[in-house]
Amino acid sequence: MTEANIKLVLTFDFYPSETTVLISNSSGDEVYSGGPYDQNLQGSTTTVSLPLECGSDYNLSVLDSFGDGGASWSLYVSDNPAVVLSSGSAETTGSPINAFDIICGCTDAESCNYNEEATENDGSCLFTMPFYNCE
Repeated sequence: MTEANIKLVLTFDFYPSETTVLISNSSGDEVYSGGPYDQNLQGSTTTVSLPLECGSDYNLSVLDSFGDGGASWSLYVSDNPAVVLSSGSAETTGSPINAFDIICGCTDAESCNYNEEATENDGSCLFTMPFYNCE
């Protein structure tokens, strides 16, 4: 199965040791967990690279154990930061779920098989020869 290169960017408040992250797939299997983070990261931003399988639905939980919801995050496709899959601030209670999908396909709008829903280019783009069209 094709993998997409995803970046999780976490921006911490003054208490990164209160922040935890969990990403699970649609089967409920944990694919990434992080935190609590080192207190030396207070007020900073850290980036985590995640190779995640295409065609899967994922759930992202970013929690703040103290309850003040200080950390924030943005989850995007590595090659195209304009494609934001999820973003927000840490939740304070419960198990919040921020669902996102990774759809691999052709992301070149000039190709015959362009997929406007694709978030990651899988190299499958097809182009016409001169004097031919896509049909």
